Amino acid sequence: MIKIPDHLIYSLEEMINEMYENQLEVCFVPDPERGEGRCKRVACSSNVQWYKDLCSMYPDSRLSGKFKNNPRTIIKKISILRILKTLINKKCSRSIYADYLIDIAQSKFEIYERNLISWNEQF
Repeated sequence: MIKIPDHLIYSLEEMINEMYENQLEVCFVPDPERGEGRCKRVACSSNVQWYKDLCSMYPDSRLSGKFKNNPRTIIKKISILRILKTLINKKCSRSIYADYLIDIAQSKFEIYERNLISWNEQF
């Protein structure tokens, strides 16, 4: 079981917010190469980078064909959200993804700590 330090709670909450704010959305745009009135699918927005990196570490090997260029993953977004909430509430997890999520939270905390300006220095 993996335990987390209290100072990472804010980073884990930030990661949950990032997942809700940055979701993959696909739009249809006109494609003149395919003919008039035809459209192609284009990503209008994408998932947060750390989530994309995590998904690429766990590809779904059962799929082939058209998914070779853009492989699917065995990871489900709802599962990652549940793990993040468990880490926040219980401060521990048995998930195989917990190490990666804690590493990301730690790096976010370190970035925040480096860029932190004390209240008195602001004025």
